[in-house]
Amino acid sequence: NWGIVLKLILFKVGIALAAGLLMDLFSRWFGGKGTASGEKAHIHKNICAHCGCEHSIFRAALKHTLNIFIFLLLVSFILNAVIAMIGEERLQMLLMTGSIFQPVMAAIVGLIPNCASSVVLTKLFLAGTVSFGSLIAGLSSGAGMGLLVLFRVNKDMKANCKVLLAVVLIGMIAGSIIQLLGI
Repeated sequence: NWGIVLKLILFKVGIALAAGLLMDLFSRWFGGKGTASGEKAHIHKNICAHCGCEHSIFRAALKHTLNIFIFLLLVSFILNAVIAMIGEERLQMLLMTGSIFQPVMAAIVGLIPNCASSVVLTKLFLAGTVSFGSLIAGLSSGAGMGLLVLFRVNKDMKANCKVLLAVVLIGMIAGSIIQLLGI
């Protein structure tokens, strides 16, 4: 149903734009500041300390890509095995069908870092088990493998946790509002 797909895309884009603008506004309001160019160079030097960037950018990019590929392949294999063991029926019970808290649970399920959670949430929505708001919550908090890569590459755990918390809260709040409005 292209109407549902279009509605889903429009809501996700709207939520992303609104959340991004609000976060930018609040970060400036609470004294957030940008990163100075010298600080950016220091961050790059720390991230790429052992990659060989100074010798060949191609070799460094290939090394980073292979490392991340192997990491994501292993994590995906483990997560798929866990989801297969849990089963869709248990996941459906976990999502508290018919509950006002369903978007909160869907946002948490959406954090499972591969496409399996998105597929399961979409199947459950099409079956009428989860609401549109819950689907939005789960798909909005789902950043794929991006969060895993962030936590693996960026050593600033405080910043990583802020990003994770922001993603989950945005998904939960947006999904809950949509569900309460009955959209």
